[in-house]
Amino acid sequence: RASLERWRRIAIEACKQSRNPFLPEIGEPATVRESLAQVAETDTVAYADAGGGPPDGLAADGGRLYLYIGPEGGLTGAEREVLAARGARPVGLGDNILRVETAAVAGAVLALMRTSM
Repeated sequence: RASLERWRRIAIEACKQSRNPFLPEIGEPATVRESLAQVAETDTVAYADAGGGPPDGLAADGGRLYLYIGPEGGLTGAEREVLAARGARPVGLGDNILRVETAAVAGAVLALMRTSM
């Protein structure tokens, strides 16, 4: 399992390589409930789900996007309930089951596409 500092170094190098001025935040592992405590009312919250709808409107005006992605089996029912109570909506990332690291990249690309369209 990679250390937090290693993941941060990887993110920095990826941003340099792609000339991306937006460094993603990489924090300590947290439960869904713990991480939602950091979410502001102006932020958009969504989660990847095979039965989710299109990612239209993922980019929040004036807020951040929090896109929750579970392991290959998806988020647990309890995690989805916590997210739904916060107003999160399920979004699909395609027809295939993706590895978590691939799903994170797919989600980031979809969010970037929504902001530039």
